[in-house]
Amino acid sequence: ITVRFSRNDTTDQTATLALDTNDEGATSDTENISLTANVSEAATDAELSSPGTRDFGTVGINATASDTFTIGFEGDDDLNVTNVSLSGATDVFTVNATEADLSGENITLADGEETTFDATYTPDAETNQTATVTITGRVDGNNISTSTTLVGSGRAPDLAATQQRFRFGAVE
Repeated sequence: ITVRFSRNDTTDQTATLALDTNDEGATSDTENISLTANVSEAATDAELSSPGTRDFGTVGINATASDTFTIGFEGDDDLNVTNVSLSGATDVFTVNATEADLSGENITLADGEETTFDATYTPDAETNQTATVTITGRVDGNNISTSTTLVGSGRAPDLAATQQRFRFGAVE
């Protein structure tokens, strides 16, 4: 007899297997066998292996600063990334997955694997700006997510060039 167990959460499960018997020495016509499945908690944590906040510092207006951050995964089952989203100041921050597209397709991480993301900041005003990158996935049927904050400050140019004409008249 093969008994299979499929878990749907992290709670230990019990059941009784009832077998009809024609054993003359049995005390009843049915033998009840207790079954217990000890369920360990699923790996439900993808962790950013870089700091939770990525600070681009002060960047000149319309100039671009770049940074790369990495997420790593530890767990018994594969992490299937289902979405990578950017919220907040999305007009000045961008994020590109270097190993797959941002919809999360093609990103599967096994235990100990990691993937990188490239982020850019191109301020359009002299102000502090913030965005959040959220990475969502599934591990063994459990939803997980992790995020990092992107911050930067726009700065007006220090020097502006203007065109001027000088007339010196006749030079001897």
